[in-house]
Amino acid sequence: MWLPSLKSFNIATNKLKLNLFCVEHKEIVPKSYVIKLSNNSTFNFNNINYPVLIKPLSSEGGGGIVRLDSQLLLVKFIKNSLKEDLFIQEYVTGYDIDCSVFCLNGKILAYTIQQGNLQASTPHKQQLGVSFLDNEEVLLEVTNLIKALDWSGIAHLDLRYDQKANNYKVIEINARFWSSLLASLNVGVNLPKLLIEQTLGKPIIFKNYRKESYLQLKGLFKLLK
Repeated sequence: MWLPSLKSFNIATNKLKLNLFCVEHKEIVPKSYVIKLSNNSTFNFNNINYPVLIKPLSSEGGGGIVRLDSQLLLVKFIKNSLKEDLFIQEYVTGYDIDCSVFCLNGKILAYTIQQGNLQASTPHKQQLGVSFLDNEEVLLEVTNLIKALDWSGIAHLDLRYDQKANNYKVIEINARFWSSLLASLNVGVNLPKLLIEQTLGKPIIFKNYRKESYLQLKGLFKLLK
């Protein structure tokens, strides 16, 4: 089956490497910093705009993310919790929007774009409901990044709309199947099936997707409650 190169995979699945790659290729990302365990005493905290998000370099589903609203809280967090290098991103005021893709050699063959419409109880976790929509700016941003990575196979890109800058910023890439697969299936795009059909040598047919909303079962319970 189609897979990305090991180099591209390692970039996509590491938040620091992805951030540096995006900056190099002029993709829009939040301002980000790394505090090294070995020399954190030399870090200049005055350069950061707060609030910030502390993120594990490799994680999934929003796990391990901590929001800190001031320099005092960040310094305290580092003093009490620094056990490995920290990846820090300035918080972007806006909303999340995602793009799921199926690609070959940097070209998108099928995709869906979805925006969350029902937040989970835990911050930064996956949305319990999504609305599928068209968004040319998001598609362009994703298309450029997929081309730069020369990506093959499946991927799910998390972006965030920045209300202040009026643009979409790349947050991270999931290089494995993700939780909203059934949502994409519900609007007419079966990404695992496309991967299987490609592996069997069948032609890839993409007929766009319906612009509908989808709720997980947990989302339905929360909505009714």
